Amino acid sequence: MKKLERLGMKQGWVYETIISTGRYRLPHAAPFGIWTDDYITIKSNFYKGSKTLDNILSFRNYAVNLPRDTRPFYTALFEEEQMAFLRSRKIDAPVMDHSAACLELTVKGIEEKETSFVIEGSVVHSRMGEGVCLFNRAQSLVMESLVMATRIHHMSPTVAEARLNENLRVIRKVAPDSDFQTMAESMQKKLGLPC
Repeated sequence: MKKLERLGMKQGWVYETIISTGRYRLPHAAPFGIWTDDYITIKSNFYKGSKTLDNILSFRNYAVNLPRDTRPFYTALFEEEQMAFLRSRKIDAPVMDHSAACLELTVKGIEEKETSFVIEGSVVHSRMGEGVCLFNRAQSLVMESLVMATRIHHMSPTVAEARLNENLRVIRKVAPDSDFQTMAESMQKKLGLPC
């Protein structure tokens, strides 16, 4: 079994993580989704102009941090000065302190798109701790859709349909061919909505 598979990742599923990089030896962290197509490399989509992308293109390495809960995502976005970092083992980028797991990556491939770059990274070192939680948005979106289904008759049909359609779109993107996708599509049909 390959390392990313042992971690619990599924091919093509998108997991929310915190990517840390270093610019001028100053640490930077931001939430990003990652996925694997082969259980060997990790891919992520970075919008042009982001500090994270600039650092990755400059230094050719970065760390994928898997937090135990959602608090570090908030901290990375709104209180970055509160983030604590450690030295990495094999790359020249910081790793997030207190993460459940950390993957150190070097850039393997770069694909430029119109507004973004897809970066493929090779894992050169990993640290796995207790309480690793892979955050995939599909489960929460199915739950949100189920709650919305109980209130659909009290909402504007246009608003309800738009929200449920958006949830289904994201579920298909972040957890393709999953039970989450099957449930969301079935729910749409049972509610008489197109899917």
